[in-house]
Amino acid sequence: MNYLIFTLIFITGLLIVLLISDKFSLGEKLGLTPLVGLGYTTFLMFFLDAAGMGIRFSNVAAGLLATITIAGACLAYLYSKKLRSFQLFPNEKPSLAGINLPWLVFFVFGAYMAYGITVKCLYWPPAEFDSIEGYDLLAKAIAHEGTIANSILLNPAIVAGCGPRLLYPPLFASCNAICYMCGMESPKLITAIFFLSWLVLFYSLIKRFVPHTAAIVATFMMMIAPEMFANASFTLTNLPTAIYAATAVLSFYIWYERRIEGFFYLSIITLLFATWTRSDGVVFYPAIMLVLLYDGWKTKTIKRILSYGIISIIPFVLWHFYLTAHIERQQNSFFITKLFFDADKLGQVWGAAKTMLFNTQLYGLVFHFFVGIIILNIIYKIFLFLSADEAKRKNIFQADDRFSFLVVFFGGWALYTLLFYQMKNTDGSLFAPGGWMLSGYKRGMFSFVPLAMFYVVSNPLAMWLYAKLSSWTSTGKS
Repeated sequence: MNYLIFTLIFITGLLIVLLISDKFSLGEKLGLTPLVGLGYTTFLMFFLDAAGMGIRFSNVAAGLLATITIAGACLAYLYSKKLRSFQLFPNEKPSLAGINLPWLVFFVFGAYMAYGITVKCLYWPPAEFDSIEGYDLLAKAIAHEGTIANSILLNPAIVAGCGPRLLYPPLFASCNAICYMCGMESPKLITAIFFLSWLVLFYSLIKRFVPHTAAIVATFMMMIAPEMFANASFTLTNLPTAIYAATAVLSFYIWYERRIEGFFYLSIITLLFATWTRSDGVVFYPAIMLVLLYDGWKTKTIKRILSYGIISIIPFVLWHFYLTAHIERQQNSFFITKLFFDADKLGQVWGAAKTMLFNTQLYGLVFHFFVGIIILNIIYKIFLFLSADEAKRKNIFQADDRFSFLVVFFGGWALYTLLFYQMKNTDGSLFAPGGWMLSGYKRGMFSFVPLAMFYVVSNPLAMWLYAKLSSWTSTGKS
C-alpha cells in the first residue's frame, strides 16, 4: 500500500506540473512532482473530510485515481490541440559543458550530506516537542479517526494544553497522516521527500539565471545553513513552508523577468501550499501583490492582479473560518488587533531579529553574504553612474538589478518582523528565552535563506563577473 499511494501522489503531481506548463526543465519537473503531489493530496483530504466521506486510504486513493484520469484526459486534449508539447529538455540541450571540478566537489559533498540527512530521517522517529504535541499528534489522530476535526482538536483541554501547535493549517499533518494510514511507524519519509525534492528544484530554478557552478554553490550553502540542515530531519513545519514560499517567490520572479506563463500559475499554487502549511507564509502575499500592481499599471491590465490576489489567499481565509467553525479555543489572540507605535518595542524586535539573522549558529554566513553583496552592488551602481556618460546613465538602473525581487524579499521580511511587533507582551515573555521572538522568529526566516542565496549568486555584480569569466575562458581576453 505504501508504494501504491505514493506512486499515485507522484503521478498526480507530475500531471499537474505538465498541465501548468511544458516549459519547465527536467530538474524542475523532478523537484516539483512530489511537492505538488503532496500539496494537492492534502487539499483532496480536506475536501473529502468536508464532504463527509472521511480521510481513509481507499477514499484518498480513489480521489487520486479520479484526479489522474481527469488530468490525463485534459493533458491528452491539450496535446491533441498542440497547446502542449512534450520536450524532455525544453530549455536547452543536455550538455556537460557546465560541469567542472568545483561543480563536482560541491555536488559530491552535497550528495553525501543529503544522503546522511536522509538516513537520519528514515531511521530516527519524531522527537521534537512541537511535533509530539502538535503536528505528529494531529497526524496520528487524522489517520486513526479519518477526520481533521478529530477528538484531539475537539477537546478544548488538549488544545489549550498543546497550544497553537495543533492549530497550524493541515498540510504537514495531513502529509504525515498518509504515512500512518499506510501502516508506517514513522512519517519521516515525508520529511526526506521534501528535503531531497527541494535540493533538485532550487538548483534547477536558479540555474535559469546563473552558471552551473554558481547554482551548485548556492544550493550547497543554502543546504548547510545550520538550522536549515537540522530541520531537514525534523518533523516540523518550518522546512516545508520555506520550500513552498521560496518556490512561490522565485517562480513569480521568473515570470516577472522572463514572462514564462507557467511560472505565474506555479507561484500561485506554491503560495497556496505555503499558507496551507503555516499561516505566516502569507507575508509574501502583499509584497508580491505590490509588484503585480506596478506591473498592472505598466501593462494596463488587472487580470493577473485579480487572479493572484483572489486565488492565493484562499487557504489563509479557509483555515481561519474552519477553525472558527469547528475548534473551540480557550486562548485569547496573541496579537494586538489595532495599529500602534511603540519605539522601545520596535527597537527590541529589531535588535532581537538582527541578533538572530547574523548568528552563525542559526544561518551560517548566509545573511552576512546577502547584506555584504547588497552593499557591494550599491557601490558598483554608484561607480557605473559616475563613470558613464549622460546617455549611458539612463540605462544603468534599468539593467537586470533584481529590484523587483528585492521588493518582494524585503517586503515579506518587514511584514513578518512586524507580526512580532504586533504580538502582546503583557507578561514580558515575548523577548524571554523560549518566548515567541527568540524561539519563533527564526523559524519563519527559513523562507528567506534560499532567497538570500539566490540574490548572492545572481546579483548584477555577480552577473558581470560571470560574463567576464565566460569571455576570458572562451577567448582568453577579459
